[in-house]
Amino acid sequence: MRIYGLARRRFRSTASGFRQKTTYICSETLRVRRCWKSVAEADIRSNITPNGGAGELWGVDLSDKQLDNAQKLLSESGYSAKLLCAKMEEEIDVPKEYFDYVYSIYGIGWTTDLQGTFDKIASYLKKDGVFIFSWHHTLNYCVAWSCNERKEVFEGDKLVMTKSYYDESYFKMPVHDSEIILCNRKISTYINALAKAGFVIERFVEETDEQSLCAQGEVDPKTKKSKMMPLSFCVKVRKM
Repeated sequence: MRIYGLARRRFRSTASGFRQKTTYICSETLRVRRCWKSVAEADIRSNITPNGGAGELWGVDLSDKQLDNAQKLLSESGYSAKLLCAKMEEEIDVPKEYFDYVYSIYGIGWTTDLQGTFDKIASYLKKDGVFIFSWHHTLNYCVAWSCNERKEVFEGDKLVMTKSYYDESYFKMPVHDSEIILCNRKISTYINALAKAGFVIERFVEETDEQSLCAQGEVDPKTKKSKMMPLSFCVKVRKM
């Protein structure tokens, strides 16, 4: 089995539990990780035989530092991978029609060329190959959210629309002592771009983990928001 991991800003790999040389990119966010595991990990595991032959892992990230971190973790776990430092939008030295899986956790949304990125991913996959990715839910930045302050904003117990869902322009948001620039794309933008790239959707997940849904009493604003709407989504598609 050949696996290709794609992210733009973060690349963290977890290899434990797999019998072949395979892994997945893991999000910093617990809710997203659970959403991811429900779609991606089970799917990959179901296609790995207990005594299967050696798999093959490739990974790409924009950050040399994150690739170094990934290499260290993989080595400590007894795994190897071919890691490339590049932008996902660029033409990179990745073989065509070669991989069984391509996946990205909280990476695709950073692309400056969504259609071009999906087209490239489709070209890397074999026929019937699987692409799985997750990203912030579009409504997360439209409802009860301040981009200027980077925090949830409530009016009492109400979620208030603070940004147009149809606005796909780039916006700035502070992070520590710097700022990030994002494009908040509609869900239909992702789906239509996937279809144009030759993918068929097999599963689309919008959910909040059970622990957050069942939280009682005073909870942090993010948990409070996640009890009312999904903060992320995860998509599994197959190349036709």
